[in-house]
This record gives sequence, C-alpha cells and structure tokens, in this order.
Amino acid sequence: MNQQWLTGKVPMGEPANEFSVKGALPDPAYFAAYALQNQLIQTNITVSSPPVSIGGGLPNTISSTGKRTILNQHKSPILTDLVQQTNFQSINLYAEALLRTTALALNKNVKSTSASLEALTLFWKTKGLM
Repeated sequence: MNQQWLTGKVPMGEPANEFSVKGALPDPAYFAAYALQNQLIQTNITVSSPPVSIGGGLPNTISSTGKRTILNQHKSPILTDLVQQTNFQSINLYAEALLRTTALALNKNVKSTSASLEALTLFWKTKGLM
C-alpha cells in the first residue's frame, strides 16, 4: 500500500484535540478494495485476486478485465449542498471536481485540470463574457 508523509507544525497554543489535517486519496476505489481484502483475510475468508480499480489514480492497480460487482451505492448530496460546502469550508477537492465535471459536460476529451479551465474559458468566451 502506498504511504504518504505529512510534516508541519501545529499552531502555537492550539489544543491537539482541536487541530485536524485533511487529505485526499489518489485512488479511493483501490483503497476500498484494498481495505476490504485485508478485512476479509483477517476474518479467514480466502481472497484469490489482488485488489484493483478501474480507471484509478495509482499505477499497477488498474484492471480492464474481470467481472464488476456492485457492493454498495451511495447517492451524492444535491449540487447546491456540494457548492455550499465547497464555498463555506473552502474544500479545494470539491472545487476541482466541480470544475472537471463541468468541463467534461462541455468536452468529453478533457483529461486535466488545466484542460478543464481552458474548456470553460472557451465556453464563456463564446457567450461574450470574457
């Protein structure tokens, strides 16, 4: 499993139980598969294949073959709630996801954040707003 190290300092006088650090997983699907496999193995359930994800962010974890089985589905909060949380709590991960999702609706070939910005800029230029 990949590991990341985070270094830094806690602000002076900040109680340790009130200071938090947030981060993002590069490939949440792979992490879920990895964690599930480990839990199954710990409970003596045999797992015959390594964990993989489809279209994930980690190298050597991507599979384009095999049967896909839905284990659980979770409905996203409504868009207005996501935007409110993005703006009120300054959640950059949400902001980038909203940017890239919007750009994909305009151009299915967009593959990066910078390409997403270009797609949205072009869209608004064609509307005469830039």
